[in-house]
Formats: sequence, structure tokens, C-alpha cells
Amino acid sequence: MEIIIDNQDMRETFKGLLNENYFIDKSNIINDFNKLIDKNSEKYVFIRKPRRFGKTSIAAMLVTYYKKEYEIKQYKEFQGKFHTLYLDLSSNVFSFKNLRSFISSINSKLKIDIEELNPNSKVLKEYDDDIVVNLQNLYLETDKKFILVIDEWDYIITNKKFTDKERNYYINFLTYLFKDNSYLAFVYMTGITAIAKELSKSSLNYFKEYTMLNDKKYFEYFGFTEEEVHKLCEKYKNLSFENLESWYNGYKSSNGSFKVVKRMINYDIVGVKEEILELINGNKIEIKLENYGVEDIRKESKEKEHVKEILYSKK
Repeated sequence: MEIIIDNQDMRETFKGLLNENYFIDKSNIINDFNKLIDKNSEKYVFIRKPRRFGKTSIAAMLVTYYKKEYEIKQYKEFQGKFHTLYLDLSSNVFSFKNLRSFISSINSKLKIDIEELNPNSKVLKEYDDDIVVNLQNLYLETDKKFILVIDEWDYIITNKKFTDKERNYYINFLTYLFKDNSYLAFVYMTGITAIAKELSKSSLNYFKEYTMLNDKKYFEYFGFTEEEVHKLCEKYKNLSFENLESWYNGYKSSNGSFKVVKRMINYDIVGVKEEILELINGNKIEIKLENYGVEDIRKESKEKEHVKEILYSKK
């Protein structure tokens, strides 16, 4: 089973989407992405949108397309020419004793995939503890570059279970995996957290970031446009545009249940718990709609860790 290379689960996910009653074709984004292949200054795309806007659906489509299991006549040029590498960086992280073990497991899963896809690969005979070395050797052996698909890159950054030292190790790993490596033809990365307040100061500054507030290029591929919803309603008579517009006009809790708020507090993204409690107490809070990112989170984390150290030293 392909775990990382041409991930089977993602291909099955996309096939399931194709069989849905209400499916809107977003495959034109493939044409846009194919234009960026092997362009060093443009091949790193970071889609930063809220949850439930189809970021992972696009990821599943990319994995399926490049595997040549989803044929589109006008995009045939690049099918079968690349392997994909799919990494969900929020999946199963806490089953490992530490972050280093989780990252090491990615290299182990890559080896399993190579053993299944090409048992006679020379890469297996000299398999390295360094995943970048193995990917580079695999590229040299097969002459096939990789389309790298990273889902939920920021899960490790925003989760309070990790220390700032671990976050720093993680960012260094990503930088090493991505930057200036000839085995990569294109990188598609998703998340909800900005890479940095100022991208020029970030070690991941080569990514072009597309957000809800700053995306004139790919906006139509994430979520449904009003025109697309109208067409669905025309096709399926059981759908009413007015009803859909009413259902999805924001969020509310009809019975006043505290469960929704409780789940948000328990999720415990940096700062959310304290801010919700402030709102419950009737206070006002200020929020940043743009440029709140990794550097802000790490700064807050360092400050809190420093306070804990002071408190423990006084005991």
C-alpha cells in the first residue's frame, strides 16, 4: 500500500468525491499548477484558508491526477511523469514519544513504499537515516521528480503540546526537506496559520502565500462560488438557493449549548482559550485578521515557557 508515495488513501478519497451527488469540478487548478512546475521561484504554493474550504480535496485530486488515475485530456502532458509525496502533518502525531520519532517515521514509511514499488531499488541497499538523501537518490535512480503535497503544515506549530524548541526543530526539518532540492518539481502546502509576520524573515520565505484576503489567483477553487451554487440548484431541483444561503449565513447555536464553546477551548490553539474566556466575561479582545503567524505563536510560547520556569524556580 502506498503510504507516502502516491498515497492510496488520498486517491480513494478523491474517487469518493467524484461519486458524490453534488460534485463541482475544480480541476482547472491543475492547469494553473502545471505552469509552475520546475520554476524555482514559483513552484512553492501555500494555500492558507479556513477549514472546510476544500484544501484537502484539492490535495487528493493532485495525488490522483499525477498518478494517472484521473485523466483529463487537456492536462495529459504531466500525467505519469511525477510521483507524489503526501504528508498529513496532523495525523497520528501523538502516538509517538516525541516529535523526532514522528519525523523519523516519515522516512520509515518512505522505505516501505519503495520496497513495494521497486523491491530491487539500489536506494534500499544503502538506505539512509536522512530522508532527503533517500529522496535525492530515488530521483537519480528513476529520473522522476516529486510533487510534494503537505497537508496541515501548521498543526505542530499551533498545538500547545509542543515546546518552542520542538517547533524550531520542525521548521528546520521542513526547510531542509523543501529548499534547493532538485528532486522537487512542485510543492502544494495547506494550513490556516501564516508562515511568518514578515515572510522575508522566515526560513520558509520561498512560498507564495494565498489567503482569504489575498488571493486573486486561486480563490475560485476553494469553497463554492455563488455561480456554482446556482448551477447546482438548477441541476438538482431538491436544492433551493435561498435555503442554502440561509443555512450557511454564518454560525449560531440554536439551543444555546455550551458544547461548541467547550470544544473550542479544549482544542486549545495558542491564545484561543484565554480569548474565549475574556469574551465570556463580557470583555473585548483585539484580533489580527492578517499576518498573525509562526513568529507570533513562537514568541507567545517562549514567553509562557519563561513564566513557567520562573514559577517552578520559586517553588
